[in-house]
Order: sequence, then C-alpha cells, then structure tokens
Amino acid sequence: MTDTTTHSALAETDDRRRLSMLRRRLVLLVIGISVPLMLLAMGAVWQANRSERTRMEGRLVDQARTLASALDSEFSNAEVYLRAVAASPSLAAGDWLALYQQARRSARPGTFVAILDADGRRILNTYFSLGQGGVALTETTGGAIVREALASDRMAISQIFRGGSIEEPAVVAAIGAATRSGQRVAVVLLIPSTRFAELIAAQNLPSDWIAALLDADDQVVTRSRDSNRFIGTRAVPAVREALAAMASGIVRTRTVENLPATLAIARAPTSRFSAVIAVPESVFGRFALATLGPVALIGAVLVLAAVTTAMIASRSILTAVRDTYAEEKSLRAEVTESLRVRDAELEASERRFQTIADAMPQLVWSTLPDGYHDYFNDRWYQFTGTQPGSTMGGIWNVLLHPDDQARSAARWEESLRTGQPYEIEYRFKAGDGSYRWFMGRAVPMRDDAGTIIRWFGTCTDIHDKKLAEEALVAAQGQLKARVAELAQQKARLERLMISAPNLIYINDLKRRRNAYVNPQIFEALGYAPSELMGRPLKALAEVVHPEDRRRVAAFAAQVRRAADSEIRELEYRIRHTDGSWRWFLVRETPFLREASGEVIQVLGTALDIGARKQADERQQMLIRELHHRVKNILATIQAIASATARSATSFEAFREDFSDRLVSLGRTHSLLTREAWSGAGLIDILESELDPYLGDGESRVTIEGPAVVIPRDMTVPIGMAIHELTTNAVKYGALSVPEGQVHVTITLEGTGPEPRLGLVWRESGGPPVQTPQRRGFGSLLLNRLLASQLGGEVAIDYRPEGVVARIDVVLRKDDLR
Repeated sequence: MTDTTTHSALAETDDRRRLSMLRRRLVLLVIGISVPLMLLAMGAVWQANRSERTRMEGRLVDQARTLASALDSEFSNAEVYLRAVAASPSLAAGDWLALYQQARRSARPGTFVAILDADGRRILNTYFSLGQGGVALTETTGGAIVREALASDRMAISQIFRGGSIEEPAVVAAIGAATRSGQRVAVVLLIPSTRFAELIAAQNLPSDWIAALLDADDQVVTRSRDSNRFIGTRAVPAVREALAAMASGIVRTRTVENLPATLAIARAPTSRFSAVIAVPESVFGRFALATLGPVALIGAVLVLAAVTTAMIASRSILTAVRDTYAEEKSLRAEVTESLRVRDAELEASERRFQTIADAMPQLVWSTLPDGYHDYFNDRWYQFTGTQPGSTMGGIWNVLLHPDDQARSAARWEESLRTGQPYEIEYRFKAGDGSYRWFMGRAVPMRDDAGTIIRWFGTCTDIHDKKLAEEALVAAQGQLKARVAELAQQKARLERLMISAPNLIYINDLKRRRNAYVNPQIFEALGYAPSELMGRPLKALAEVVHPEDRRRVAAFAAQVRRAADSEIRELEYRIRHTDGSWRWFLVRETPFLREASGEVIQVLGTALDIGARKQADERQQMLIRELHHRVKNILATIQAIASATARSATSFEAFREDFSDRLVSLGRTHSLLTREAWSGAGLIDILESELDPYLGDGESRVTIEGPAVVIPRDMTVPIGMAIHELTTNAVKYGALSVPEGQVHVTITLEGTGPEPRLGLVWRESGGPPVQTPQRRGFGSLLLNRLLASQLGGEVAIDYRPEGVVARIDVVLRKDDLR
C-alpha cells in the first residue's frame, strides 16, 4: 500500500510537472501568436500615422507658399498705388497740401503715405493731421530708404522697424519721383504690422498652428501668437539656414518658445519676405496616440485572455488540446476581424480623400514615381469634358495648348529627374474648346529612405488673374512711354528757352552801371536809350515791381557767387513806360572776373513771359476742370461696373451689358460735348438711344413734348436711365417684336424756383409683361441715381399689356433754356 501510495504520489507529481510544462508551453505558444499579430497591427497604424504626417507636411508647405504669394501681392498692390501717387499732378506741381488730401482719401485703411526729400526730411505724412505736422518739413531717419528708392526705378522695401513716425512696428515701401521744378523726392507707403497680420488671419489656419511673416533680413514682421513680443526679433537659426538654402520646404526644430515643431517655410520671390508656419509635435502626437492607443489596449486584452485560457486549458491534456484548437480558431477569427476593420478604415480613408479631392476647386491629380498619371479628380473630367480614365498615363498632355506642351514636358522631366517640386503656368483646353491659364504644382511623397513613392499635384485656375496682369503690364508700358514723351518735350522746350532769349544786357558791378543793352529791350519796355544806357544799377532797380525787389537783390547775390557757365534765373515784373507791369524770365551768369576771382560783369537775358503766365493760369484752371470731370466720369463708370457685376449672371453677360452701358455713356457725353458741357436736349438723348426704331417707316416710336435742355449734372443719369429702358424694351418688351410700339411723353410743369420735368415711357404691342423677381441694374439706376441723388420720383408699372415708367425730376429755374 505504501508502494502504491508512493507510486501514486510520484505519478501525481509527474502529472503536475507535465501539466505545468504543458501550461508553460501553451502560454508561450499563445504569446508567440498574439504578440506578432499585435505588432503587425501597430505597424499598420504607425504607417498610417506616417502617411498622415506626410500629408500634413505637404499641406503646410502649400499653405506657406500661399501666404508668401499673398505677401508679394500686397507689395505689388502697394507699388501700383505708389506709382499712381508719383504720377499725380499735385506731386508734379509740388502742391503738398493737395497731395496730402488726395493721399489721405485714397490710401488703404490702416496704411499711411509720406513724401521725403532727397535728404530724408519728411515733407508730408498722412499719419498726422494738418495741425500736428501732416504737411511740414521735418528731420527723419529715412535717409537710407530714400537713397535706395532714388537709386533705381524699382520699389524699395525696408525691414521691419520700430520707433518711426507711427506708434507701431511697420514696413516701408518707397519709389522715386520728381516734381516739375526738378526736386527729387521719395513716395513712401507705411504698412503697419497689423496689415500683415490680416494676411495671416485670411488664411484661416487652425488655432494650434503658429504662423509668422519675416522680412528680407529674417526678422519677424508679425506673428499669429504673441506678435508684440517677437516683432523685430530674428528667426531661429535653423529657419534662417533653411531659407538661405531653399525657396520652400520643411524644417524640424524648436520654436522661439522652445517647443519641438515641424515648420514649413516659403520665400516670396519678389519681395524676398518669407512665410513660416509651425505645427507643434504635440499635434502629430495626438493623432498617433489616438490611433496607436486603442490597438495597444486591444492587443493587451488579447494576450491576457489568451494566457488565462491557456492556464484553464492545462488541467487536462484532452481539454488543453481542445481548448488550444478553440483558442487558435478564436485568435484567427479575431485577427481576421482586426484586418477586416483595418481594411474598412483604409477604404473609408480613401473615400474621404476622394471626397476632399472632388470638393476642391482645383484640378487634383497624382502619378507614380516614373510620372505615370494614375488619378484625376472629378473636376478634371468636368473641365476637360473627357471620360473618366481616358487621360491616364501621358495622354493628358495633348490637352495643353500647343505652345505650352514642350515647355511643360521639359519642366516635368526635370522634376522627375531632380525630385524638386513642380511648378509652371500653362493653358489647358476646356470641354468647350477654349483655353484657360492654370498654375500647375506638384510635390513628391518620399519614404523613410528618401525615395519618391508618389507625386501629388494640383492645377489652379489663374486665367482672370493672368488677363489682369497682362492688362496692367500694358497700362504700365503706355504710362512709361507717355512719361518719356513728356520728358523729351520738356527738354526740348528748356533748350529752346535757353538758346533763344529776346533781351540781352551786361551789368558792370564794379562801376555799378549797365555796360550794354540791346535794342530789343527798348522795344519791349518802351524806354528811350538815354533812359536805360549807362544808368546806375540802383536807379534801374526802381523799374522792378516793389514786391519783387527783395527777391531780385538776393538773386543778384547768388549770381556773384556762381561759377563760370553756371546760369541762375528768376521771374519778376518790370514796369513798362505805359505804367503796366510785364513778367520776364531773367537768366544771368558771370561774364567777366578779376584776377582775384571776383565777378565784375554779369551777362543777362530776359524773355517776356507775360503770355506764358496767362497761359499757365488758364492751364491750371483747365486742369482743375478736367480733373473734376474725369473724377466724375470714373465714379460713374465704377458705379456702372459694380451694379452690372451684381446683376450679371455670367461673365459674358457682364461684359455685354457693361459694354452697352459704356457706349450709352459715351453717346450722352458726345451730346454734352456738342453743347459745350452746358447740358443736353432731352429729345436728343431719346433720339440717340431710339435711333434704330425712329426711321423704320412704321412709326414704332413716338416722342411728344417740349424741347427741354436738361442741366449737365442730370444728363448722364437720365441718359443711362433711358438706355436701360430701351435695352429692356429691345430684349424683353415692345421693341422685341415687330408689332411693338413705344410712346414717350415729355412734360414741363411750373415756372417757380423748382419746375418739375416729367417723362412717361409707355410700351404696347409687346409680349405679356410679368413683374421681375429681382431688381436689375435698371431698377437700381432709376431708384438710386434719379430718385435719391437728383431729388426725383420714379415709378415703374409692370402692366401685362406693356411697361409704363414715370420719371419726375425737380429742376432749378436757372437750368431751363
């Protein structure tokens, strides 16, 4: 019994040992299966996290380039504005008060205009009011920017600076200019840092991103976070080194707040300013934690469950084997489900990408590393009018304009060869056969080894911008040609004035008498030779106007100090023998010197400029009148363009309506010109617009009423109103069908201080009329210009048998002729 007990104990011990060994083997087997599966799942999630990071980095670079382009656009707009100010008549005439008022009205809100002379002194600054030195010659520290602006024809741009004339940090843009008197000045635009902050705000960046703009010296101009603290400081060394090495790209470093971050940089090609956008690594970490955390938790639960199952299954061999098979089957099912879930997530991610790509306004595409195009979004096929899948590979190149195909192919081959981002402007053929300009961009996606695994690209429509740039370049060329022509005319006139004087004389300063007077002086002033020849200079000074004598004395002192061949000139008045005062342009130069160098004789010429003085006064009056009229015309055209754009349903409709309205405006101005801008006949305006329907022999248009001449300030709005009524009648009303008729009645009531002019437009015989659902340009013109601005009353009755429009305008009694 003892042997049996011992044998049983040994067997039991052996069973426990075997059971323990089996338990350990089962546990090791379960761990060996579970852990690789968990690592595989975590590796897939990690790869997805890397793809998301690469996508975000590409988005960062594109956003930085967009911000850099916005910087260049801001400075381009500033240059156009500065050149307009430099070409203004007020600057040419040196009328600083008028220029101050003009700049104060036209400068973009938040920016300020200043004029500095060649020595850096401030002549005017719109930041200050007139009473606080807005127009005053003041010493400044702007000498450097003035010298840079005057040294070339290009616009000079400063770094960010503090402590200038305005209370906040600013960047200065300046160009050189000159007045008619030859004074060289710099036209300066002060752009505060808050204006650049608006460029960042317009990008709508996520709140946890940090954006900054740097000047050409890599100093902070503005910043989306803690801007006041960092303005004027240098960018971190890693950013400066990256900007020196490449135009755009990704930098991984720490921000000035010592936060680890990924930074996208882009240098603006024109202004050399830079855009920097930083995303803290914590942003990427949140995504990684959100994806890796659940996978790790599930894996840990799986391992714990497997070990527990193995421990329970080890109680018996058969049960352990069955449980092992069951556990293996369960584990395979869990792995299969995990892979199914992962495939579903990848498919959902691909659908999200497809949805985002199709929703973008750009044409989106991607290629394999060798340049084979394997994806285009729906907008591509909608624009080109091709069938989905028909442009894969390199077939898409035939849709480019023939002049752009070779250039595009060469640029694409260079990017494929070098791995550099692809960027080019070219024209694509639309489905309707027309060509539009696009900006094509593509960036490579690389693996950990730096090998390109895919290219992602977009095509952005820049057709309207391209046309606007071409028009601007053409306008600038015409302006430069006109300026050069005026300069040549001025030079010829100056040479003629210097080489052909009318009056010549020589004054002897040592004897204090005149030594020579030519006969033209006697003819010009009416004096006898005995009254001028040999007379003391002091006595001759009595014929100078009293108000000019001090200036003439100072002028004589300047001539004594002048060098040989140096000519000094002055305009002043001289008394004629008939008692009148005549204006003369007097030029004097040293004629004879003593051995010591002292001037003892002066040669002078005088030119009668009385007629020129009168002409200058008349010219200034005409310029002021022309300036007033041009501003009114431009304001009218701007209002027509704005209202036409709001009511137009397409660009073609806008262009047609806007062109017709400009033609109508031209006809009305022709009538005003014919009447010397005193007004225009109302019947003449009506006949000008309705001329095609007056002589058709069918009496489709009748005009009744007195021949009233309306004043010039009412001619343009009334002419535009009649044009709109005529256009609507031709398009939709009585004049759109052969049997339609228009009857216009003119009435004039009252002879008091405010007589009333009435006009009734009545249509009949046309298509049935329905009340329009929206207000077009005509309604806006009638109600705003006639009813509001001219104090009139307007009523439009959309009767089914025909439109009836009544216009009642208040006139001044003096306007009637």
